[in-house]
Amino acid sequence: MRIVRMVEGAAVAEYSLDEASKVLTIEGVSIDLAGAEADCQTILNVTNDEGTAILGLGGKKGYIADVEIPPRRYENVEEEVDGKTVVKSAALPLDLNAVLLKLWPFPVESENQKEAE
Repeated sequence: MRIVRMVEGAAVAEYSLDEASKVLTIEGVSIDLAGAEADCQTILNVTNDEGTAILGLGGKKGYIADVEIPPRRYENVEEEVDGKTVVKSAALPLDLNAVLLKLWPFPVESENQKEAE
């Protein structure tokens, strides 16, 4: 997965990628990347709603991250059907290296801020 910090040096949200299941988690929001893949590019937004990350544009406090999943890729596969060769399209697995994660500045609470609350 390619990762771009939209503002270099700024604090960003916590994220992790489980490569085996192809699940990306951003501030507790889990995204099944392979499940979100479609025949056209898919762009998913994670936004900040009063300090809580949500999937979609409903957050009132701005963007946390954008996830860009490229269009599904296919390959032609030949099969024998009733003695004739038929060419069918078969979907290829999602290439995680083609997924782009854009991280926007996200306020990170320091230990001092947590203790003050």
